[in-house]
Amino acid sequence: MAVKTITFEHPENGYKESFRPDNAWLCTLLAAPIYFAIKGIWTHTVASLMLALCTMGASNILYAFYARRILCNHYQRKGWREAVKGAAA
Repeated sequence: MAVKTITFEHPENGYKESFRPDNAWLCTLLAAPIYFAIKGIWTHTVASLMLALCTMGASNILYAFYARRILCNHYQRKGWREAVKGAAA
């Protein structure tokens, strides 16, 4: 079974950032604020921290379902493009 990795590429400098959706939901489930801080998504870092404090961590379950979408939307809103595996540069 192949491990799926989603890669985004910055259009100006070619920098690539990757994440694995199966790791994203698990990391978000265990520690959403820390995972979002590592990825640099500061609005969700603060929001997930506040919600986790109010719900005693139960909000991380909800965040786990949306982790992939949050990461993809973050990169796309910043102008990054999803890199297609095997595409010519």
